[in-house]
Amino acid sequence: MMASPLPYISVIFCNRNDGYGGEQSERIEAFIRYFEYWDKIYPGLMEFVLCDWNPPTTRKSLIEGFSWHKLANVRSFVVSPDVHKSIGGNDRRPMLDYIGRNVAIRRAEAPYILVINQDIFPSSAVMHYLGKRALSERYFYRADRVDFDFGDGSSLAGEEIEQWASNHPICRHVRPHEEASEIHVPVNAENYRTSGTEPLKGEVIAVGSNLLFGSGLGRLRRLEAVRLWLFNRHLFHGAGALGDRFGDLGRIHANYWQRYLLHTNASGDFFLAPRVAFDKINGFPESTEFYMHTDGYACVAMFMAGYDQACFLGDAVAFHADHDRSDREGRPESMSYREHVEVFCEICRKERPYKLNKDNWGLWDKEIDAPVSYTHLRAHET
Repeated sequence: MMASPLPYISVIFCNRNDGYGGEQSERIEAFIRYFEYWDKIYPGLMEFVLCDWNPPTTRKSLIEGFSWHKLANVRSFVVSPDVHKSIGGNDRRPMLDYIGRNVAIRRAEAPYILVINQDIFPSSAVMHYLGKRALSERYFYRADRVDFDFGDGSSLAGEEIEQWASNHPICRHVRPHEEASEIHVPVNAENYRTSGTEPLKGEVIAVGSNLLFGSGLGRLRRLEAVRLWLFNRHLFHGAGALGDRFGDLGRIHANYWQRYLLHTNASGDFFLAPRVAFDKINGFPESTEFYMHTDGYACVAMFMAGYDQACFLGDAVAFHADHDRSDREGRPESMSYREHVEVFCEICRKERPYKLNKDNWGLWDKEIDAPVSYTHLRAHET
């Protein structure tokens, strides 16, 4: 029997079967039904690599508790409670999901990696584009996230989920263009497709289509970050209080990471990049100290590692089933958003390396349980 070809995209996420958000089971089952639909349209396109982080002992495992057998290629890696505790995990943060995503990324098999969550549904425009297998190793890809009222749509399947989401949108997380941690645009069913910020500067990289926007001239922009920083230091050096004030302004604003139109909003919900790019930056930052804005580091790091950004446009979005997040309150955060921005700027100015992890990222030196797999079940059954 001939070996099955490798998938084109490894779909990555980290979770645990703990009922998070109040409707976790419904959201995961809807996710499976949605991708089952696309699995049949583009067979062999995707594998699904799960990281079951610190699984609760009172519930079934992540792969046993849901209908993953409906997908053709699924593997689940388990990070045990003992490993969780050994790297600084605690009861207040039972899941270190970005480390878990790194666990899955390092063990993925496809040349491209799509990092999402179990309640994200890429629109049909995105899925058809991925089905062309025409991604470029020059880019990392981002999509606006559109939150929608999950509500009565929890039992739908396939394109019905997208139809429900497009008729019940709440908010679109769009490309930031000014100093703000997040820009949310409330939307309704009539205008969600056109609610992205404009104008955009760059090039359309999909020939004959307005599906993708690329942040071209990336190399020059990376050099510009250092040049502007040196210019501001020279211009305001020794100018007393005025220099302190405006020197800092130049330091933050002239070199502000959003100058490069990097789309960091909700990037942990849709982040698509070549596998080699994750290898080059050593994955997402692995911190037990902070959670918010961790995903933004990958955008900045890949940009500085030589990869340009490509943004999906129009109705090519990532729909997100909105849910309760009250349990995030009280999570320890050691850094403010402004402090994260300082680090982003330092990376862009090459004052700090874009690699923030050691070479053992993704718990490469830890004992991870062998994967439970539903790989190619349909092929075996026939």
